[in-house]
Amino acid sequence: LFCEIARLAELQAKNTVVVPSRKRDILTNFYLLLKASFRQEHMVQYYANQLKITPKHLSVITKELTGKSAIELIQDILVEEAKLLLRQGLSIGEIASKLHFSDQSFFGKFFKRNVGISPKEFRQNI
Repeated sequence: LFCEIARLAELQAKNTVVVPSRKRDILTNFYLLLKASFRQEHMVQYYANQLKITPKHLSVITKELTGKSAIELIQDILVEEAKLLLRQGLSIGEIASKLHFSDQSFFGKFFKRNVGISPKEFRQNI
């Protein structure tokens, strides 16, 4: 996720011509919004509203440019943050709260669905 932002910045830093594109601008702004808000906001609707486009349009753009839909990108960054917090030793309840899940159980189901193992199993395998 953040690699794409870094790649775009690197291209611009090297004075490589980056063809301006409305879609690329939307994707870049989505990444910036995602970086700032992913802990609190998990819905595509929120990001689409901030970008003044429809959720469907946002997902079409992200799928076209990254191969993943907007919800997949949101889930990917949430999973990576959860893994980081698990490695840091935070309790599952604290992580659920920090990432604004309604409760520990919902977070556990989300994590298992996306990673294939429970947060507890992940922590044991570190």
